[in-house]
Amino acid sequence: MIQDLEQLKKDLKYEKTTSCVQCGYCLPVCPTYATKRKETHSPRGRINLIKMVGEGRITDLSVLEEPLNICLACRACETACPTGVQYGEILEAARSVISRNKEASLPERILKNTLLNKIIPNPKAMSQIGNALWFYEKSGLQKVVRKSKILNIFPAHLGTFERIIPYAISPKERASLPKRLKIKESRLPESSINTSKHNNGESMKI
Repeated sequence: MIQDLEQLKKDLKYEKTTSCVQCGYCLPVCPTYATKRKETHSPRGRINLIKMVGEGRITDLSVLEEPLNICLACRACETACPTGVQYGEILEAARSVISRNKEASLPERILKNTLLNKIIPNPKAMSQIGNALWFYEKSGLQKVVRKSKILNIFPAHLGTFERIIPYAISPKERASLPKRLKIKESRLPESSINTSKHNNGESMKI
């Protein structure tokens, strides 16, 4: 159990949480605290929860999920922090621990596996999706769907996601794009190289 706790501390980057002195300078700049007005939705509150998990005082990782999920990761708290707490690193470490220990449902696992292993790496599949999206926009179907608000009944904020999708280019335009981009070699002008040498230790003559 001790070994497991020590590994958990390492994964959570527990040592970085000790820099937080709970002064509260982060509270006025945190958008989620300003909205929720809950200590657990503030940077110092989240850090305190992570510390308690690392110390074994909290054993249920689900306690961390809501506070960490609604964090915008804007890191405004880092600029306000007088002790230099590396909140961004702590946040990402804790989110990674939760992700590794959370057992996803069967539909979630199927969706993740399909997207990451079969669709996204497949150029043909991605092209077909692009064509379908272009047709969805140009045919007027998008206007009908948005007006009906049918997407609002779907989970995972599908309606919000649909509204921020960038406009698709036409199949013809996509077909004209190069399949691969060539890397062009370029050399720095001789004057730039000489300047670099001077800056690395040689005195410059003016």
